Amino acid sequence: MSKNIKEEQGSQADVSLAKFLSFIETQTPTDIASMSHGSKLKRVELSKRSGIARSTLNDNRLVRLALLDWEEELRDKKQLAPLKKAPKGFNPEDAESGSEATDEHIPYDQSLKQLKLLSGELERAKRRELEKDAEISRLRKRLEHYEELSEVLAGTGVLPR
Repeated sequence: MSKNIKEEQGSQADVSLAKFLSFIETQTPTDIASMSHGSKLKRVELSKRSGIARSTLNDNRLVRLALLDWEEELRDKKQLAPLKKAPKGFNPEDAESGSEATDEHIPYDQSLKQLKLLSGELERAKRRELEKDAEISRLRKRLEHYEELSEVLAGTGVLPR
């Protein structure tokens, strides 16, 4: 039974590959331009137009390799933007040092995010300071009232100084 399942999966992978290869042959430069996003093709758009599930584009090894080869061919023809190079001093610790994944990996710059967090924190601190100042002035007024009462009672001799 498992042999039949494996044969069926193998034939489905071959059908998907054949379908994808025939789709590649029918694409014009304008079609490619409408599907491109930087140095890659939009996987969702590719999936819709080719009739192949997006998971098949990602999970089927044969289709994924054919897609990566096609993207590389399109970059060579200048129909797709070139891959971004990793910044100087960036050494990925992968065993695959020459793979495409390392060529297009660029670390996320967190300075903008940190700036937004700090500005939000500053606004909250200013708001708390204004609330505390208002509370302090309110408490001082109440204290003045009790100081006057204390002076009046001490003057009448009810309260010792």
